[in-house]
Amino acid sequence: MIFGGAWNIKENIKALLPLVTTQYWFFSMYFGMMLFAPIMNEFVNRTELKKVIVILLSLVSTFTILSIVDGNVFELKGGYSVLWFIVLYMCGATLNKIQSVYEFDLCKVKRLTYGMLFGTWISKLLLDYISLRLTGGARFGNILLGYTSPTIFIVSCGLLIIFSNIKCNKLIPFLKVVAPLTFSAYLIQDNVYVRKYFITDKFAFLADKNVFILIIGIISSAILCFAVGCLIDSIRNFLFRKFKIKYRIYNVLNMMFNK
Repeated sequence: MIFGGAWNIKENIKALLPLVTTQYWFFSMYFGMMLFAPIMNEFVNRTELKKVIVILLSLVSTFTILSIVDGNVFELKGGYSVLWFIVLYMCGATLNKIQSVYEFDLCKVKRLTYGMLFGTWISKLLLDYISLRLTGGARFGNILLGYTSPTIFIVSCGLLIIFSNIKCNKLIPFLKVVAPLTFSAYLIQDNVYVRKYFITDKFAFLADKNVFILIIGIISSAILCFAVGCLIDSIRNFLFRKFKIKYRIYNVLNMMFNK
């Protein structure tokens, strides 16, 4: 309303209750996954490593291969589902357990990751080209580009292993600071009002520029939006520390549970 938006009860409810209205699909799925996290942790920690790997490989193989035929198989919805987040969490926990026993060869992991990434994009180019020649339209090129694609899944696991083995003492503190700010920037930018009144169509003018200005404009705009989001959350974080908001919330929760 302050920035010229009309009063809309539905939009206000979505803005105030983003989780239950699935305004942020990622956060809603993540929240649903975390409800099962204690059970998954117990299973991975108590079950023999070989059994966990066999069960997980069976699940992942079934899900990823069948998702090529239909992205909605088992209600995976192409990866936009709590079920797929649960599978990924299990994979992360299993990789963590494997790394506590065995040491991954990072060179081989990197080669496999890059190879799968390269193969994914080659498949898109080839399938689009072949379908274009045969049917007159580019089809099937996105088969291996979805979240549940076998190749993308392997790339994700490879990146997880690579980043979890970062040893740079100077880089780790930086990542710990930037990671939550990145998530906050996402929440701010994807807010129903911020997206509607500050982002949508605000950069359309770049489409009329030459390619060089277009690329520079897109990158600069993305950096600017990210920086503003980080700045806003930094201010919020400062205020939370200044007024001890988290401490007060924990006190209220402790009082509630003690009663």
